[in-house]
Amino acid sequence: SKYLFFIKSTILARHTLQYSKNLQMQNNSQYPITNISNHLTTSITARPNLYISITYEMSQIWSSGRSNAPNSGKQFSLSTYHQKQYLELAISPADRFSIKLKNEYYYYKSPEQPSSSWFFADASVQYRLPKKPIDFELICSNLANINQLSTISISENSISGYTYVLRPRFLLLRVSFHL
Repeated sequence: SKYLFFIKSTILARHTLQYSKNLQMQNNSQYPITNISNHLTTSITARPNLYISITYEMSQIWSSGRSNAPNSGKQFSLSTYHQKQYLELAISPADRFSIKLKNEYYYYKSPEQPSSSWFFADASVQYRLPKKPIDFELICSNLANINQLSTISISENSISGYTYVLRPRFLLLRVSFHL
């Protein structure tokens, strides 16, 4: 990461490449399996003044897996692409008052499946009482009211599908006492 003074921002870029080649035993036969995974993450956190902070992060993963079936000449191949984008805006217009907005966007693509995407948004407002150790926070989660999330992942010679049931949109008032 690198802090750039002239734009009052921290910038980060990270890349990971994973490559594996091994033999797997299935039904008394050995299968050569090759996996390649590229992971790229970039982010920027800007603080243009004392009252505003903006964070944006994007993470991308390209994965592919290949296997040759022995004695048949058939080749198994699968590739996927995952993308996650995150945006947060924090505003503190007064000394004990703050507003926070968060967004997350997920995108998934595979030649074997139709592409899918999900958008999540949360918002919160926080207030701290003067001269008292009490915070009030009003939180609204899952503003888009997404009910479930489904993904597929690959590893060596398996394809796994996951479905998560999510909590529906909700509003929460939290009171915190600091000792």
